[in-house]
Amino acid sequence: MNEQTTPSGLPNSDGLYRVSLTYTAFADAEFGLPEGKTWHDVESYGVKWSTIYITFKDGTQHEDTLYFDIAVDNLDTKRPTSISIEQIDDNYDVVAVLSEQG
Repeated sequence: MNEQTTPSGLPNSDGLYRVSLTYTAFADAEFGLPEGKTWHDVESYGVKWSTIYITFKDGTQHEDTLYFDIAVDNLDTKRPTSISIEQIDDNYDVVAVLSEQG
């Protein structure tokens, strides 16, 4: 039997396994609107990377850089959004996905 060792040093004769987790992070940042505009003037908005893009009902557009600090404390590691148990080979490549939740 080909006995392998897990990264934690535990022997594992059945192969190596990995758990892949997805978490939700929390971040907030302040931004402003151009003078004379309020949130009631907004038609649509979106966020990509660290920029908020706003389109107003009159067709004008505004973008603002968001400055936020995503700290580990803002990461909810108690409840993963999704969990996947995978069997991996000696190169840590996925051989099979054994179970998925979320």
